[in-house]
Amino acid sequence: MTRLAPALWWLVYALCGFLIFFHRTGDPSMLQDSDTVGILQGIKENPNWLSWFARDWPLGNHFYRPVSTLTFVLDEGGDAARFGATNALLVSLSVLGLGWISKLLADLWRSPELLAAPILFTAWNLSWGHRLAVPILLGLGVLVLIRKDWRQLAFLAGISLLLINEISGLSTLYARMIAWIPGRTSSTMTVFFLPAVALVIAHWRRPHWAFVAGAGLMAFLALGSYEQAVMLIPVLGVLWLARPDNEPKNWASWLLPLAAVTVFYFGLRYAVIPRGVSGYQSQQLISGTGGFYALSDVALPGVAAVYNFLSVVSVGPLIFLAAEPYILLLTVVSPFIAIWFVATSPRWRMVAGLWGASVLAYAPMAFFHQFEHYFFLPMAFRALFLCGLVGLFLRDAKGSWNLLPTHNRGELPTDPGAEFEAVPAARA
Repeated sequence: MTRLAPALWWLVYALCGFLIFFHRTGDPSMLQDSDTVGILQGIKENPNWLSWFARDWPLGNHFYRPVSTLTFVLDEGGDAARFGATNALLVSLSVLGLGWISKLLADLWRSPELLAAPILFTAWNLSWGHRLAVPILLGLGVLVLIRKDWRQLAFLAGISLLLINEISGLSTLYARMIAWIPGRTSSTMTVFFLPAVALVIAHWRRPHWAFVAGAGLMAFLALGSYEQAVMLIPVLGVLWLARPDNEPKNWASWLLPLAAVTVFYFGLRYAVIPRGVSGYQSQQLISGTGGFYALSDVALPGVAAVYNFLSVVSVGPLIFLAAEPYILLLTVVSPFIAIWFVATSPRWRMVAGLWGASVLAYAPMAFFHQFEHYFFLPMAFRALFLCGLVGLFLRDAKGSWNLLPTHNRGELPTDPGAEFEAVPAARA
C-alpha cells in the first residue's frame, strides 16, 4: 500500500489538471483583447522565434520575456480555442509542479496534510474557493464537537473569518489565468519556477549536481518568462531556514549556482532591453505607500479591516447595535489568534516558512497596480501554508483524530519527524 500511495497522489493531481483543462475556454473575444492583439502583431512583424531572445518582447514596453513569448509564437495563427487550450494546459502543468513540491515537503516535514495543497490550488484557479470556505469550516467544527474539545471550538471560532478569507483565496484566478491570453506569462513562469524549487528541495535531501543543474535551467526559463521569478532565491531561502534541524546545511551548493544564473539573466536583460523605465512601467507603478499597504494586506490578512473598523466606529456608538463592527473586529483579531497558535507549536517554522514563501513570491508585484495574475504563483505557496495551518489545528485537537499524528503543545523536538515515526508503534 505504501508503494501505491505516491502513484495515487499523482493520479489525484493529474485529475486536477484534467479538471482545469476541461474548463478551458475558446471564446473568440479572447483574441480581441488589446494586449493580445499587440503581442500577436509584434510576432507577425518579427516571425523569427530566435530573435525574441535578443530583443524586447512584442509589446515593446521594456520586458525581457523570450520564453513566454514563444508560447504566443506557437499559437500564432490559431483560433481562440487553441489559445485557450494552451492557457489551461499551462495552469494544469503548474498544478503538477505544486504537487511535486507538496510531496517533497510532506516528506521533509513529515506532514501529509501538505499533499492536499494542489487540490486547493485547483479550486482557486477555477474560482471555486468561496464555495469551499464554509463547508470546510463547518467540517472542522463538526470534528471539534465530536471530540467535545471546547477550547478548540473557541479557537476555531476565533480564526473562523481568517479561514474563510484564506480558503476563498487571495484573488480570483480563472478570468485572468485561463480566460485571458496574456495571463500565460505568469503561468509559463510558474511552470518552470515550481520545478526549480522542487529540484533544490530534492538536493537538500540527497545532494547531487544534477538537481542543481536542473534547477538552474528551470530558473533561467522562469526568469525568461516573467519578472516575478526574481523571487526564486528569496523563496528558497525562507524554505531553507524553515527546514528541520536534522537536514544538511548545504546552502552554498545550490545558492551560488542560482545566484550566478540570476546575475546572468540581469546581464542579458541589461544588454537587450532599452535603458530607463517605459511609459507602461511608469504608469503601472504605485506611488506613495500604496505598495506597502497591498503587501501588508497579503502578509497579514486583516490589515485592511483595521482602517474599515476605524471608519465604521467613527460614525458613533450606535453603530455597535449592528453586526458590522463586530465582524470587522474579528477579522482584525483572527490573524493574531492564528499567529499565537502557530508560535506555540513545535511546527511553527514549517507554517511560518510556507507563509513567508507566499508573501515573498508576491512582494515585488505589490508595487504595481493590481492584476489577478500577480497572485498565481503566491497562491501556490499559500495553498501549502493553509494546508499546514489546518494540519496544526488537527494535531492540536484533544485526543486522536485518526487523521494526523498529535503533538504536545509547547514541546519543540529536535526531530520534528519523530512523532510520525512513533505512530505505527503507538497504534500497534
